[in-house]
Amino acid sequence: MASGSDATGVGVTASGAVGSGVVGSGAAGSGARPATLRDVARVAGVSHQTVSRYLRHNGGLKPATVAAIAAAIEQLDYRPNLIARSMRTRRSGRLAILLPGAADWNPGRLIGAAVRAAHEAGFTVEVLSVEGGQDARADRARELAASGQVEGILAFAPLPADLLGAFAGTQIFASADYDDRMRTIGGLADGAPVEQLVTRLAELGHRRFAHVTGRLSYASARSRREVFVQTVERLGLEVVLVHEGDWTPASGREAIEALARLSPRAPRATAVVAANDVVAAAAIRAASERGWRVPDDLSITGWDDHVVGALLSPALTTVDADYERIGADAVARLIAAVRGDEPPAAAGAPVHRVIWRESTGPAPAP
Repeated sequence: MASGSDATGVGVTASGAVGSGVVGSGAAGSGARPATLRDVARVAGVSHQTVSRYLRHNGGLKPATVAAIAAAIEQLDYRPNLIARSMRTRRSGRLAILLPGAADWNPGRLIGAAVRAAHEAGFTVEVLSVEGGQDARADRARELAASGQVEGILAFAPLPADLLGAFAGTQIFASADYDDRMRTIGGLADGAPVEQLVTRLAELGHRRFAHVTGRLSYASARSRREVFVQTVERLGLEVVLVHEGDWTPASGREAIEALARLSPRAPRATAVVAANDVVAAAAIRAASERGWRVPDDLSITGWDDHVVGALLSPALTTVDADYERIGADAVARLIAAVRGDEPPAAAGAPVHRVIWRESTGPAPAP
């Protein structure tokens, strides 16, 4: 599992940079006069009323006008007075994303996609890490909603049902893809791709399988183990080993050592489905040290599509999750609620996809 950073109190500006709040004047601290709305209008070649309309997200502007205003805002590093504007219009142009305060995950792709989608819709974003469980997260959401400083709040972990929807004039939406400890739940925890892995390996002639689990306190690890056992049994194949692991490289090495104890000269199993890419990489190394060739003697698969996996020799077969789609879809649903629009249709494509690479091949000859 990758280690993430604590985003407590961190805001994400419209340029995508990390800051300590909402967008402010680029001239701050330089002694220059901050850009004004009329400055933006002058540079964009439009009226100040048109710029105001753009900032209120009223829509109906020509694409060329929108592009000209956006370019002028970026050129001048214009930062509107959101507090004054929200008092006049009750719209702040700001969203908040709440995350559990956990270090055992890497939110980069998920949060990056969510922030980009919000920026494209004209919102600025603050990403907040909240220590504690659901109650602490709910209290923070209530505080933000009551403050009137944000138009919408998105949580990537569960919130109480009575808090969802419109609360104190603020839309609150929970995309419950993680629990309080940022362990995947729901679609992200679905072990269905294991069936694809085992089925394809069976088509390549493999009959004896091993599985290295993740930490079984995770729903994802339990689901993958269950799908593995069910698929192997359904296809009339053999489960040689299910090694209980903990997502760490040690799990992969221990699994290979366990296989060696069963059959010292050659791996009795010919295919290993590992909990993640780190475990799989350790298994490949341990197999190589024993003289077992991957994939000639032993096929090995991972999970997570870690960037290093494609650089291994052999390159690692793995499973990727579309975190970008999850993040963007969650923000799209929140913004639709904020604007009173119909929610976007749910994407029909699976969240996961198998990426076949060199670490898997035909079963060795008997």
